[in-house]
Amino acid sequence: MKITVSLLSFLALSCGSLNAGPLTGPAYPPPGGVTFSGSGPGSGSGGKTFSYSGFDNTAYGSLYWGPTSVLNIANQNDTGVADMTYTGLSGADYIFNSTQNWAFQQSNSTVQSLATRFRMTVIGLGAVDTEAHLGATADLSFSSFNPSFPLFQVTGGFSANFFFEVADPRSPGTWTGVNTYQNAVNNSTTHNQTSVKFGFFTTPAIAPVPEPGTVFLFGGGALALVAFARRKLVR
Repeated sequence: MKITVSLLSFLALSCGSLNAGPLTGPAYPPPGGVTFSGSGPGSGSGGKTFSYSGFDNTAYGSLYWGPTSVLNIANQNDTGVADMTYTGLSGADYIFNSTQNWAFQQSNSTVQSLATRFRMTVIGLGAVDTEAHLGATADLSFSSFNPSFPLFQVTGGFSANFFFEVADPRSPGTWTGVNTYQNAVNNSTTHNQTSVKFGFFTTPAIAPVPEPGTVFLFGGGALALVAFARRKLVR
């Protein structure tokens, strides 16, 4: 009987669920590595596209990806530039609006105060959440971290297209790529600066548990062992 209790206790422990642990990051590359490619300008026609593939899903419990910093558009050498604000989904686009206008100087020295935004679309990613809600812990070696930004679950290869735009005063209500607008008004004295950073967040890899078939066979063997012991006592 002691043997039986010991074996059943082992089975109960083996089948128990394990805690996946906290979400940590941001980091690049993710555990197990990644294949990356990028194309296009982030402020010009068509935006910029990042593509990720070749993930090793045995290196972590779960994997998330998202922007960690999206700075307001500013002029070259401007200091104290703050993050934009994530405002939500519009159609297929995730929108970040400026928290301070861009002081844009035209060729004739006229300065315009222009609202800007960051627009991002993603293909191949899971449900969206936020870094704060998922309990992410910022890596202090990373230059910035915004817990209100969206975070996407990664289950395989994916791509993201993003674009910095300006509220075009020539056509109220429309948005134009920052470089496209600059070129259109013939500005050659001011250079804009844009910045967006992305990172991966992970939970620790979960230790493997026995398959149901293996547990059943092991349990059957324990019962057979008990029956054999009883038969020896009867004799």
